[in-house]
Amino acid sequence: MWLQTVARIVADVYDSRWKFDAFLAPVLPDDALLFSLDVADDDIHLDAAIEEEPMPDSVAALSLGESWSTVRDGITEEERLAMLERMTAEEGPSSAGGLLVDRSIARRAVTDHVRAVDESYFESYSRFGIHRDMLGDAPRTSTYSAALERNPSLMRGAAVLDVGCGTGILSLFAARAGASVVVGVDGSQRMAALATALAADNGFGPQTGGGAGTLQVVAGKLEEMETLPVKQFDVLVSEWMGYALLFESMLDTVIVARDRFLKPGGAVLPDIAAFFSAGVTREASGTEFWDSVYGFDFSRVAREEHAEALGARLARVLPVPSSAVATQTAAVKSFDLTTVRPEDVEFTAAFELLPRLAERSTVVGVVLWFDTEFSSRFCKEHPVTLTTSPHAAPTHWAQTLFDLKTPLILSGTNVLNAAAVPGAAPGTDALPAASLWCRISVARSARHRSLDVSLEVEPRGLDGKQQPAQVMLYEV
Repeated sequence: MWLQTVARIVADVYDSRWKFDAFLAPVLPDDALLFSLDVADDDIHLDAAIEEEPMPDSVAALSLGESWSTVRDGITEEERLAMLERMTAEEGPSSAGGLLVDRSIARRAVTDHVRAVDESYFESYSRFGIHRDMLGDAPRTSTYSAALERNPSLMRGAAVLDVGCGTGILSLFAARAGASVVVGVDGSQRMAALATALAADNGFGPQTGGGAGTLQVVAGKLEEMETLPVKQFDVLVSEWMGYALLFESMLDTVIVARDRFLKPGGAVLPDIAAFFSAGVTREASGTEFWDSVYGFDFSRVAREEHAEALGARLARVLPVPSSAVATQTAAVKSFDLTTVRPEDVEFTAAFELLPRLAERSTVVGVVLWFDTEFSSRFCKEHPVTLTTSPHAAPTHWAQTLFDLKTPLILSGTNVLNAAAVPGAAPGTDALPAASLWCRISVARSARHRSLDVSLEVEPRGLDGKQQPAQVMLYEV
């Protein structure tokens, strides 16, 4: 039995067929997502291949907070590596599935994977296209500008740390707002050099005579830095959010910066992040296009597209029009960024989706988005919120869509199903559901900077009748 367990461990750690391709269909053609997970097979070595276990058809054993990798083996990634180390310590190097198990090799494989993904990630942000797209995202950039430049009691004379500064736009906002010193940190050498030059071009770089300017930029991975030009900062600002808020795992870097370099009681901008969700119709994914293509029925393409997304466990990033939202907004999860811990990004949350439209609707997916708040806790003069809601101006984050296995019929707000139809199941034409009960679990993926997501959706009637939940697994 333990040999089988070791074989699974080695397969997960070593598998040369690991692919680090993007799991999300990007909104932006030059998005960092296109590059950050692009790691060649040669970066992880395996002397012999072990076939991956196929995903089981049934995931009834899925427990709260479990990721797909946990479901597969019943243990977390840390527990898996610890088990490998323990067994090799007790048994010595052992043969498992034709592979030599050695904890130093296993740890090196994981380290090499993380390093390779990080290098590609930082390299992707050295491309100008992604920065133009982010700077051109008016809701994003104007919200940060307002938070930094319209709260003088926070910014005047402050020491500000900008984590992941990129071109330095947030650092420049802080400098223009009256900060005494701003330090930007970026993992891309090229972008750090560019931000330094842009600071000088705009009068915030080194002073004549060799004096330090308001804005200084440091290149490197912040987690590896023990000191910065300023010992402790009054304000930490970062635009760390990825698709589905947590993709890219940059929040971990912000937490390290907060705990290592921010003064006690210092400001974190933004200071609140929250998930929201809703059920959506076919209009959300645009599959109605295939119903009639120049008068021909191409609906088969829509069905195959849907099957392909589910088969690939693919969460799709796309702009969802407000008209496609069939339910009221449900609050899913919020984080206080002054106290959040790395382990808090793995969570399970339950929520209920109630009808929004007057008439019954066909719900084909659940959409997820986020808000980040610059609250009055720190932004006393002018608190602001950056929202990626489908009901607001679009941003480059768009929304994240999770397809259901089969559509569910939801009652409209004006005709709820007051009486049950004998033998009918909620969520069908015969008995539209009064609500959709949902549970989502988010966990770190074995693939660095990615996420595993499980989603349960259970249609319920007013009489309490319900049918079994659909359970879907996705990678983000």
